[in-house]
Amino acid sequence: MKKSTTEHICTKATIDVAQPTGEALSGRGGLSLFVRYLTGIGIFPHLERLFGSMRKSCKGQPVGEIFKQILCFFVDGTSRHLSYFDQLGEDMGYAQTIEAHQMISSHAVKRFFGAFWWPRIYLFRRLLQKLFLWRLHLEKPRVIVLGIDVVVFDNNEARKRHGVKPTYKKVRGFAPLQMNWGRFVIDAVFRAGDHHSNHSDTVEKMVEHVVRQIRKHYRADVPIVLRSDSGFFDQKLFPNLSDSWSKRNPTHWANFLVLWKKVRPARLPHT
Repeated sequence: MKKSTTEHICTKATIDVAQPTGEALSGRGGLSLFVRYLTGIGIFPHLERLFGSMRKSCKGQPVGEIFKQILCFFVDGTSRHLSYFDQLGEDMGYAQTIEAHQMISSHAVKRFFGAFWWPRIYLFRRLLQKLFLWRLHLEKPRVIVLGIDVVVFDNNEARKRHGVKPTYKKVRGFAPLQMNWGRFVIDAVFRAGDHHSNHSDTVEKMVEHVVRQIRKHYRADVPIVLRSDSGFFDQKLFPNLSDSWSKRNPTHWANFLVLWKKVRPARLPHT
């Protein structure tokens, strides 16, 4: 596929002199640094590899470029409406800020979102875990402290609320399950609003998979601490984790600890 990777505009602009100005700088200027960060960590080739098949014609924008513009749209936060992409398409200054050759339209974004289905959504989980393992090798923590919790999405004010259900926070919405390492989300599962914390075997499978990835790709003997609240205090969860992991590898289970009550980070070993 021709031009399947995201390209960036090479500018020859130089700074002649630095002087005070009475004009206010827009927060949009930070998008340029955000784009350089995404380019620096090399995320666009991974996006092309995982989602490149969604591009049906070489006439459209590369998948990496579409992701870049959508991510900048989320970070900018000026508008939450997809129709705002049409306004951005007429703003040449915005295109130069995010180093885009051509802006995508709102219709292109809708078609792009509509092309997703469950197997492709699962690829996002793989991407989050790859980024997590990459950061582990950079920071090399002696102890890995993971957190798991339910994040309630409030859709009470939305006009279109297809699929929403009552949540434990007395709002109608969704209740995705998320696992984090510090401030980074490393895994997530989208769930209905009426699903409780330990619904089905989602928690067990998520924790088991992430721990296996850590043991395989980082260190087999690193201590892992899982922090959660009382919503996960389920008698069927802990024995299942203990039995399944101890049978597969008893030495790995010895270095795994589950804290059902949230503890202050200051009490944990250095991570």
